[in-house]
Amino acid sequence: MHKFVSKYGTAAHLALLAVAPLVIFPFFTATTVAVVLLWLSLLAIVWVLVEPSRRADEMLHDARDRVASSVIKDPLFWCFLVLIVFAYVRYLNSGIAMAYDPERSSWYIREPVLKYMPASVGDDGFLPFATVVSLTVLSIGLRHALGKGARISYLMSGSLFAGIAALIATILAICEHEVALSATLCSTLTSSYSGSAFGLYLLAAIVAAAGALEMGWHGVTALSIIAIGGTATGLWYFAPAPVVLIYLVAVLVVLVVSAGYLALKNSSIGAIKLVAITVIGLLIPLLFVFIALPEGLNESRLAAFGGVDNMFSADFSKARELLCGIASKVWRENLWTGTGIGSFSLDIRFNARPSDWYIIKSTQSCALNGFWTFMAERGAIGCISIAVVLGLLLVTLMRRIVSSSIRNFFAPFVVLALAAVTALSVESLFDVSFLRSESLMAMFSFVSLSAWAFPLNKSK
Repeated sequence: MHKFVSKYGTAAHLALLAVAPLVIFPFFTATTVAVVLLWLSLLAIVWVLVEPSRRADEMLHDARDRVASSVIKDPLFWCFLVLIVFAYVRYLNSGIAMAYDPERSSWYIREPVLKYMPASVGDDGFLPFATVVSLTVLSIGLRHALGKGARISYLMSGSLFAGIAALIATILAICEHEVALSATLCSTLTSSYSGSAFGLYLLAAIVAAAGALEMGWHGVTALSIIAIGGTATGLWYFAPAPVVLIYLVAVLVVLVVSAGYLALKNSSIGAIKLVAITVIGLLIPLLFVFIALPEGLNESRLAAFGGVDNMFSADFSKARELLCGIASKVWRENLWTGTGIGSFSLDIRFNARPSDWYIIKSTQSCALNGFWTFMAERGAIGCISIAVVLGLLLVTLMRRIVSSSIRNFFAPFVVLALAAVTALSVESLFDVSFLRSESLMAMFSFVSLSAWAFPLNKSK
């Protein structure tokens, strides 16, 4: 029993940490979500250091020593520590706000106390700080504390939690819960959609099912159908049509590779079963299709698939062009640290021309482009930071591909990471969903799994 807990308990807790923002998003504010993430991260650190997965006949104390030493030697761990300090300073330096100057009878942006340091608007920096802490714990735990079986268990647990959360959120929307119902509208004012994270875990559910079939696990068929069906429902109702289309393409790629992998492993029955499980799961959203959330939602989503012109209106394209231009200007004026998290909605007010307000919404908060919004608010330093961490993971992946035998790795892990990064990158051309805590944690955890899917061959 203790060995079972040691092998799968850590994976389940890390999965809960990654999916927590999705589970509680209809009920609590961003500040509450950040507090929950910090507490779950603290408990996850205990799991990773005290109950890591054991290899073969390895004793528990040997596993603990191995994990502790490998974490200390991991350059990614030290990069994350620098990011934590950076994010904490940004959270504390939160004086950005719109203020009125009575002497000049004009409005201005009040700068934070530490003018040339990273900053944020109000409490907007608290959730990003908690997210960086969670990313650190997730990446380090997945890289060093889990074996192959536990990593598949992580994907299975995470996708199942996400699927259940999506079904609950959908039912809440049917019952006209305010937050859940507004999330189905997929407003371009924020361009941040929880459906993107559900799409990522839909990919994870397929890969987890493939891993369970390869390892001969029993009783996972029903769990996989719930995970796939739930996350597919969340993708349909909490993401706009372009995002849905992106993830449907990614689903096809992941399914083909995963089924092909099982077939090459002399498991043709497993490949057929995987396809059947996926198809059955994808039919579950049809149970909700005849329930309007709100009235006409399904019809408008289906109509949007008629072509690019239906997905992106002329007004959307004009607004996006104007907002990207403003973001570019703001970034050039605040090259290194940007204007601060949550500040772009203020930057719009001070940089838009009077004629622009006929196109731009008065409450617009992003540039309808994730990359430009990120650069304007976080600057070059923020961009370099996330690029370095993601680059280290991808370099690890490339090194291990070169040094491993094709028989020794789990290919669906790799396609999951590449599909997740590609899908988020493509949708970031018109939204900022990759900045959501759950999307970031999903992407980084999948890349961490992929980088460790290739065992290094010991040199003779």
